[in-house]
Amino acid sequence: MPRTNAGDEQVQAPSSAALRAIAAKRGCDPMELETPLYDGVDPDALDALLGRDDANHDVYVGFTLDGNGVQVHGDGTVYIDGERFDPASGTFVEP
Repeated sequence: MPRTNAGDEQVQAPSSAALRAIAAKRGCDPMELETPLYDGVDPDALDALLGRDDANHDVYVGFTLDGNGVQVHGDGTVYIDGERFDPASGTFVEP
């Protein structure tokens, strides 16, 4: 179940945010990804570590999936090959 932040916005599970970012990087729907997320990281462990309300925002998990470097941060930020993904818009944002 998604948690909410102080602004009452729903926060995606870290594994879902990572999937959306990887799919956006490849220009496809998350369901169309050929390689499952668990080939790079255990989604349940990722959600357990970073998906808690008390998650340390300075912590991140990094892994490689199909040659793309992925970082999922405790504050919900996702980077693919150094590019920041904005889950609200579903696009990558300039630094």
